[in-house]
Amino acid sequence: MAPSAEVAQPVEHYTENVGVGSSSLPLGTRAGIRKARGRQAGRTNVLATGTITRIVRDRGFGFIQPDGATEDVFFHSSAVEQPTFDELNEGQKVEFEAESDPRQPQRSRAAHVKLVS
Repeated sequence: MAPSAEVAQPVEHYTENVGVGSSSLPLGTRAGIRKARGRQAGRTNVLATGTITRIVRDRGFGFIQPDGATEDVFFHSSAVEQPTFDELNEGQKVEFEAESDPRQPQRSRAAHVKLVS
């Protein structure tokens, strides 16, 4: 049997666009992904402060009530920068960055959680 000659097929790029900033970039292109990441990396988030209202240690998450707000913000143990998740307690003051939750964009979650000294 003669080896079959495989013909390289052109790679299809996604036709959807990702809106980042004022322009859209095609998905699936390395340059587009780098530009999108660069624009997103340039954003600065304001640190918020709040109080830990609940910690669920066995599941690795908790909730923070931001100062001046009525709705709690979710945080995962991986979002804690200092001290460790296991060292946090309910009632402690923390600072954090609020970001959109990828699973539920209408809700916020806490990132970069740090204990306020």
